Amino acid sequence: MFWATLLPATTAWFGSDIYSSTAAWLYAVNVIVYNISFSMVRNEVLKINDRLKHLYITEIASLILNIVALFIVFFWPPFIMISLLMDILLWSIQPVVRHKG
Repeated sequence: MFWATLLPATTAWFGSDIYSSTAAWLYAVNVIVYNISFSMVRNEVLKINDRLKHLYITEIASLILNIVALFIVFFWPPFIMISLLMDILLWSIQPVVRHKG
C-alpha cells in the first residue's frame, strides 16, 4: 500500500506541468507498481476465494496498457491521461459484460 501513498504526490507534480516528461513517466511508473502490488494482493485473496479468477485477464490487460503508456509518455506526456481513461473504461465495462454473460 506504500505505492498508493505516492499517487497524490506524483499526481500533483504531473498536474502542475502536464507536458513534463519526467512527471508523466514517474506517474506512469507509480501506476504500474501500484498495479503489480494490487495483483499480489489479489493473488493472496484468490488462495482463499477463487470466485475472482475472471478478473485475471482484465488485470493483465490493464498492466499491458500501463506499460505501453510508460513508453508513449516519453514522446507525448499527456498520453498518460488517455491511458488512465482507457484503464477506467476497461475496469468499469468488465463487470457489465460479466453480468450480461
